[in-house]
Amino acid sequence: MLPQSPSNSIPNCVPNQQLVKILSPHSEFLQICLQHCRRIQAHNLFNEKPKAVLQALSTAKVIHSKSLKIGVGLKGLLGNVIVDLYVKCGNVDFAQKAFSRLEKKDVFAWNSVLSMYLDHGLFATVVQSFVCMWNHGVRPNEFTFAMVLSACSGLQDINYGKQVHCGVFKMGFGFRSFCQGGLIDMYAKCRNLRDARLVFDGALNLDTVSWTTLIAGYVRDGFPMEAVKVFDKMQRVGHVPDQIALVTVINAYVALGRLADARKLFTQIPNPNVVAWNVMISGHAKRGFAEEAISFFLELKKTGLKATRSSLGSVLSAIASLSMLNYGSMVHAQAIKEGLDDNVYVGSALVNMYAKCSKMDAAKQVFNSLGERNIVLWNAMLGGFAQNGLAQEVMEFFSYMKRHGPQPDEFTFTSIFSACASLHYLDFGGQLHTVMIKNKFTSNLFVANALVDMYAKSGALKEARKQFEFMKIHDNVSWNAIIVGYVQEEYNDEAFFMFRRMVSNGVLPDEVSLASIVSACANVKEFKQGQQCHCLLVKVGLDTSTCAGSSLIDMYVKCGVVLAARDVFYSMPYRNVVSINALIAGYTMSHLEEAIHLFQEIQMVGLKPTEVTFAGLLDGCDGAFMLNLGRQIHGQVMKWGFLSSSEMVCVSLLCMYMNSQRFADSETLFSELQYPKGLVVWTALISGYAQQNHHEKALQFYQHMRSDNILPDQATFASVLRACAGMSSLQTGQEVHSLIFHTGFNMDEITCSSLIDMYAKCGDVKGSLQVFHEMPRRNSVISWNSMIVGLAKNGYAEEALEIFKQMEQQSIIPDEVTFLGVLSACSHAGRVSEGRKVFDLMVNNYKLQPRVDHLGCMVDILGRWGFLNEAEEFINKLGCKADPMLWSTLLGACRKHGDEVRGKRAANKLMELKPQSSSSYVLLSGLYAESENWSGADSLRREMKLKGVKKLPGYSWIEPGRDVQGRGAVRSTAAEKQPEKNPLTLWLNGGPGCSSIGGGAFTELGPFYPSGDGRGLRKNPMSWNKASNLLFVESPAGVGWSYSNTSSDYNYGDASTDSSYEVECLSCEFVYFKALYLTAESYAGLYIPQLAMALLDHNAKSSGFKFNIKGVAVRNNEIGITIMSECDFEDYTFASPHNESHSCNEAISTANQVVGNYMNNYNVGGWVIKYGNLLTFATVRGAAHMVPYEQPSRALHLFSSFLGGRRLPNSTRPSFGD
Repeated sequence: MLPQSPSNSIPNCVPNQQLVKILSPHSEFLQICLQHCRRIQAHNLFNEKPKAVLQALSTAKVIHSKSLKIGVGLKGLLGNVIVDLYVKCGNVDFAQKAFSRLEKKDVFAWNSVLSMYLDHGLFATVVQSFVCMWNHGVRPNEFTFAMVLSACSGLQDINYGKQVHCGVFKMGFGFRSFCQGGLIDMYAKCRNLRDARLVFDGALNLDTVSWTTLIAGYVRDGFPMEAVKVFDKMQRVGHVPDQIALVTVINAYVALGRLADARKLFTQIPNPNVVAWNVMISGHAKRGFAEEAISFFLELKKTGLKATRSSLGSVLSAIASLSMLNYGSMVHAQAIKEGLDDNVYVGSALVNMYAKCSKMDAAKQVFNSLGERNIVLWNAMLGGFAQNGLAQEVMEFFSYMKRHGPQPDEFTFTSIFSACASLHYLDFGGQLHTVMIKNKFTSNLFVANALVDMYAKSGALKEARKQFEFMKIHDNVSWNAIIVGYVQEEYNDEAFFMFRRMVSNGVLPDEVSLASIVSACANVKEFKQGQQCHCLLVKVGLDTSTCAGSSLIDMYVKCGVVLAARDVFYSMPYRNVVSINALIAGYTMSHLEEAIHLFQEIQMVGLKPTEVTFAGLLDGCDGAFMLNLGRQIHGQVMKWGFLSSSEMVCVSLLCMYMNSQRFADSETLFSELQYPKGLVVWTALISGYAQQNHHEKALQFYQHMRSDNILPDQATFASVLRACAGMSSLQTGQEVHSLIFHTGFNMDEITCSSLIDMYAKCGDVKGSLQVFHEMPRRNSVISWNSMIVGLAKNGYAEEALEIFKQMEQQSIIPDEVTFLGVLSACSHAGRVSEGRKVFDLMVNNYKLQPRVDHLGCMVDILGRWGFLNEAEEFINKLGCKADPMLWSTLLGACRKHGDEVRGKRAANKLMELKPQSSSSYVLLSGLYAESENWSGADSLRREMKLKGVKKLPGYSWIEPGRDVQGRGAVRSTAAEKQPEKNPLTLWLNGGPGCSSIGGGAFTELGPFYPSGDGRGLRKNPMSWNKASNLLFVESPAGVGWSYSNTSSDYNYGDASTDSSYEVECLSCEFVYFKALYLTAESYAGLYIPQLAMALLDHNAKSSGFKFNIKGVAVRNNEIGITIMSECDFEDYTFASPHNESHSCNEAISTANQVVGNYMNNYNVGGWVIKYGNLLTFATVRGAAHMVPYEQPSRALHLFSSFLGGRRLPNSTRPSFGD
């Protein structure tokens, strides 16, 4: 705290009455002079009115002029008074001129000008004047020393201050309160609190100013606890603190986080001035108590005190943290009213507030309205653009700043680095890094953290780590930046290492670091480590926070512990949409019904779903059997308006329809999008077709996209190149390669990897190698994998092994795909020894757990090249982990090399593992045949017949008898569990062109359906083989419920069907099962009664095997016929998002209000009626024409109830326990 200047140097030394007596001829002028001195001296800084000062200055000039006229001039005490009067008016020019014309300059005159220089912050001039005074032989007094010490404080010149300290003691002023206060202030402001405390402790008579000065010094230097101790001592010795002291101590309490004590002390101030209010507002704002800060500001307004720039700046900071635009606009209006809106400090706070409220247009208006623009204001604008994700605007504004603004400082570049990370301008960021080094900004912690963050977010983790290690000091932000970077790039081991290092360095993890580590645990499915992190979050009290809670939910879901995820979710006091989306995203992986329930729940509590919510739900609608639910979600998307505003949701819808192979719906949705279609939407459509192996369509839409002048990105190129590879269209691939080169994506590692794969699959290995060798960087394992696998598949085994060696030399860590390609190359090249080494390297050095395909490769390497004994030992060492595929591979090798003995052992092992599989018998039979062991082959066939093993292929064409027209096919599927104890169910699809195998087995109720890329199968969780063995039968088109590949078959009708054909097929299959059920869909339902009668006829005539028919389930065709003939279709509209009518929507909405909250997958029947003990009539909600296709979950439940003889559940009885 600055000691008060000796403002009454003359009046205090000579009483007013004595002065008037001495200069009685001029008493009138002197009285006027003294009155103005007192008036201006008592003026309050915060209520200063410029007009009053100007009036006082004008009066001073009049007095000076009159004194010259009467011949007094600037002699004696009158001259001192006139100089002092100019000083009080703040006019340096007139005061200096008056001082220079004094006949005699005594200590009072010098003190006046020293006081003036000090008030104007001219600290060096104070010291120079003091030296001049000393050289002129004028002896300083205690006030002089006090002012010079204040000047030393301002100059931070402790050395000269110590000299002045010596002068104070030499002249006997060491124990004067003014000098003691000045010394304490000088040492404190020069950050020498030890000497300040020595002076303080040695003082005899401490005044309030000295106490306050020391307290302020402790607060300023970051020792608030010491400040509080001094304050407590001050009160104990009986010193009553003034308002300045109380405000200073409030600052200490704020620094300590003791806001309750600060508020208590504030109430003790009788009439707090605006400075005290400002301390409370800024203190609460800085400590994160934004609402309390706003409350104090509103109370300040009620007092009638005028808010200062500090008041407005602090409250705007609080408002910004809460993004409360209404309050922000109100404060802006007050700033305009108070005339402070053009203040650069207030302007910067307004820019920051509008930026935090995502109102960058308003922020720009504030910026443009300000005449003065300092670096803080420019940085606020840059930071605002960066915070709102407007990276391109950051770069443009930075360019404008370089032309029209001040020189950037270190804080400017933190926003630029953030923009570089968002835009992937890594090269430009590197150039700025060089500028930072030259300007020595990298030592600044904020800049260093921004650099680490930029490199980490750009994926340049080596540079990020290098910058991190270069830093001498690391705070939480530093550690978080590097850990988050590792987690985002899935370098999870490095993330764990840095986290452990952070803790060992004594840095307490915060919410960001802990949430990131939990995400790393989720990435690698480290459940136990995730639990440990959960415990740590509980320990530090962050387990229920939004960020950490969402990460915990994600971790538990990915580890398959959904109940734990749900527990975390419901333990969170504030469950916002972010945490809800995290749980929905988890539920959609395996508990889609729960996800739908949660979606309904958030709407009931008043929360609005976001685009992320819908994207998560649509991700769960993967496959044809979820299409109906996907369409319902589509309707909700339209209801909430996301179809016209969110690219993310549109992309999710396109993917859902693509994965369901509803390509027409995908194209309809794409064509109906109103806003200009961006690259992301085009890429979704192109990649969808490419993944579904509709390569020609993918390339067709790619050409449409190019005709719209939209440039592809990394993801687009990857999909297009995949389509080129799928069609082996080398020419188109080369054209795409040319565009990649001209757009600069040839520098991108992922795109180059796609190019390598395309050339390899088109057979152009030289092209693959050329792309590979021309890549500027090969840091990712993906590019190496593409090259190794491409060479191996094209028969270039030696070259593939050479690439693998180069990969090791460059310290690229291989993964499972790498080793699969290398092992395949070893097998084709006959490099048995190297294959052994590679397998050992994978297991022992890289600690990778070999999958079945790795083990199969190893068995193939050994078996293919005659190391049958070693291959057998290799499998035996695996024990119970040996997959049937391994024994099958060995059996094939034995067949190649003619090893009957070992082949029989392998076949026996295969038969143990898969007793009902015919493959082992077929392979061993082939081995016997090739070695001409016909007796062994014959014995094997008899064994198959005895054990009841049949070779049932996936499907087989059957030529019926001479009386039967057309052809048929059969496909059988065993029950998932205990097939020998479960019944057999026959399934027929109906209608011309319908296929029981293509439709029933692979689209509706079979165990698998085609994967999205067409390269394999995915499991159907609602397959009917969970309850029964299944038999899918095709028959000639003449029967009306199947298809044919011969046009003449369509010339025959139902009448020509030979039911004995069906009996023959069923007798071959049914002999292994105890019960038989007959089921059919659509038009095939007409044929089931005929088939049932044929089977019963067989039973009546047969003296041996008979069919145990337990039941039949068919669609009631009469309902369809009646609807078509009786219903009025004038306003008939499908409930489709692409085909709407007002009346249809109104009807659906009404129905949803009545039954929407009561429907679930177990609520199968809308209406169930039993007719005696023989027949049950049931309707299925939402099933339309095809029950298993439209409602897979309900269909399976209905089917299970049917087989088990249980009553079907309905809307009034949803349980199914009986």
